[in-house]
Amino acid sequence: ITLHGGSTTQTRGGVIFQASKIVIHPYYNPETHDYDAAIVEIKTSFQGYDNIAPIALQDAEVPSDTTCYAAGWGLNNYDRRTTPDNLQYATLQVITQQQCSAAWGSYATPQVICAQQNNNGDVCKGDSGGPFVCNGKLTGATSYGGIGCRGRLPSAFAKVTAPAIREFIRNTAGI
Repeated sequence: ITLHGGSTTQTRGGVIFQASKIVIHPYYNPETHDYDAAIVEIKTSFQGYDNIAPIALQDAEVPSDTTCYAAGWGLNNYDRRTTPDNLQYATLQVITQQQCSAAWGSYATPQVICAQQNNNGDVCKGDSGGPFVCNGKLTGATSYGGIGCRGRLPSAFAKVTAPAIREFIRNTAGI
């Protein structure tokens, strides 16, 4: 597995990093996507490269109606199965846990934060693991969304403030 950093295009610029280890959350459930978190260790450091910087982890619950952003190189047209060369982002509004549960039922666990599209796109296949950022802090990692990627159902993100996920990140990454 490789990671591409320091560029908003897939085919030029930036730096490629080789993964040396992937640690999956010990409670991860592939059926429900609960505890959908992993840490990817790289062989070299991110430090010293242009356009690459750490992001702070969200340290408090994010209220509903907060505007947040998800980014990725996932499909931009589900029907045609096309992927972009340029990094895409979607503006999303955080919804309540009750709204998330109404949409996703038992899949909407305390380890998930949900957000609804805000008229400029949504996450889609291939965006999984990408950042969900609220108020400049990493709030989650893209986990799942509705079929067709058109915002009929809210998108779900592994929630950084969930105690079991936060502890996993801190212990595994040493931060």
